Amino acid sequence: MAVRNVKYIFGRFNIIAIYDNKREFMRQGFQGGQIIQSRGSGWGFFEVNPIEDESGYWFEGYLVKYKPETEEEKVVLETRQIEDEAVRDRVIAKSRFFIHVDSGIIAYRPISNQISERQFAYNFADVFRENHEFFFGNAELLSINEEYAILDMLPRFARIQEVRVSLHPSNPSNRDMWQRTAERLKRLKASNYQENIEANPNGDGLNVVEDEETTGKIAMAVDGYGKASVLGMLDGDQVTVSTEDNPVKVHAPNDKADTHDIFRVILQTYRTVKARFMVVSSGFRHSHIYNTCSAHRWLPDAEMQPCETV
Repeated sequence: MAVRNVKYIFGRFNIIAIYDNKREFMRQGFQGGQIIQSRGSGWGFFEVNPIEDESGYWFEGYLVKYKPETEEEKVVLETRQIEDEAVRDRVIAKSRFFIHVDSGIIAYRPISNQISERQFAYNFADVFRENHEFFFGNAELLSINEEYAILDMLPRFARIQEVRVSLHPSNPSNRDMWQRTAERLKRLKASNYQENIEANPNGDGLNVVEDEETTGKIAMAVDGYGKASVLGMLDGDQVTVSTEDNPVKVHAPNDKADTHDIFRVILQTYRTVKARFMVVSSGFRHSHIYNTCSAHRWLPDAEMQPCETV
């Protein structure tokens, strides 16, 4: 039987915190064993394992939504009756994910009618924080969008009324389009940047297209370091376009397939996304270890050691 393909969404898990070793910090976030409760359901990470590949270190596993206790009907053959039976910790849905440690780029599978993209992002960050007993900082999962999608739409607006931008510092990459903004946020030691630009009600609207600083900030949000939205008149209607409208996605084999086969598809899109960026190593305080092995290895927890580092 052919293995059915399923949709994976790409995002970036932005962490602003103090740590000595990012790999160990991430491991604790995924393997700390804590559970959160939300609207009657439990959420936690399960079956999380490391992957070592020439692209760096990854973790793969599941964000699981489960019911702590529920009642289900069962038949009693001896009495020919139907009875209710308490069932504990029943899995409602599980979303598989693959996350690259150094870049924070993540591919995850939303589950129709059970775990939406928004629910995954919110609970993923919440469980990660819960797994660190003392977490002083911020953790947020934001979508990575199809390159230039929102920027390509800007010239189509007859009038742009408002632009909203919310950004996090990039960590560790810079890109030419938004390098100045990223470096400024680092100099300021900012954890979050927000900007709201409104047009003069009596004017022609914002001239965003020709403003490189504003388009650069939007591009930074597109690349997963924040959110941006544009409000204006488009094709005769007032509409809002957002960086959340067009996430990068790929169709990969479902969970019945071999993990190597799923990861191989994820890795192809990861490389396409990663190619957008120019890596800047100077001025970054945390250590980053890149593996030079020619093939990936699947490691049990006790063997989390690189085969060669540079």
